[in-house]
Amino acid sequence: EMDCKPILKMADKIYSKLGFKNTDKLFGVPLAQLHEVSSDRWLMLLMRILIMKYNNLSWNNRYPTKWAMKQAFEALRKHKLSTWKDEDGFHDSFYLATHIVYAISAYSSVKTLESDAPWLYSYIRQAGRYWLKQIKLKEKDKSVYVDIDGIGEILDNLVGAGCTDANDRLVCSLSTWLLKVQKKDGSFPVWLADTSAKDQSYSIIHGTWVCAQALRDRDFKLKENWMWSQWTDKLMKMTNFKTLAYKPTWKVKEQ
Repeated sequence: EMDCKPILKMADKIYSKLGFKNTDKLFGVPLAQLHEVSSDRWLMLLMRILIMKYNNLSWNNRYPTKWAMKQAFEALRKHKLSTWKDEDGFHDSFYLATHIVYAISAYSSVKTLESDAPWLYSYIRQAGRYWLKQIKLKEKDKSVYVDIDGIGEILDNLVGAGCTDANDRLVCSLSTWLLKVQKKDGSFPVWLADTSAKDQSYSIIHGTWVCAQALRDRDFKLKENWMWSQWTDKLMKMTNFKTLAYKPTWKVKEQ
């Protein structure tokens, strides 16, 4: 096993020096303002909260927080997601949705259940069908945008819930298409919705990273993450995450 003591000591100093005992400062958002956080800001905020919760489960609450996943998920139940019908808001809402699943699974460390959040998986599935329609349009018109990274994350989310090519039509369709566009060197094409950014390094790496992750087999037999599974089971119940706090604008398939 890796000796983590040197890294932990460094983290201890940083946690203390930067005043991160103040949870609002640690996460960069006051608890009282969670309901005001936009979809694009929620994504990184949620990942910070996930990382701190995972570390505290792993290291016996070494870096205590006054609020974390419970309060975040309570707020996310009330956060309105834009759909594929809203060109301006869809991108940020979509990636927030896939990363809520990543927060539940600790980035695919444990198996998830669609029944834990039917509204969330219904959104992700319908986004997948939307991108399949865009793929057909792109076959006739190369200028049509298709989000390869997004398709990879949808597939990763669904495979992480136990879906396979054999038991799920959407998973089969998305997997087949990704294999079709994969390059000979194993990488995936980089199609950018926004080409104005000066540094595209992350975008170039991310597509191949997430698509390769999505296409790998899962066995869900890792014992190292049992604490996370227990915690998220409680989290889903504590926050009533199975139901939204508002009426969704997409069709929800109840589990």
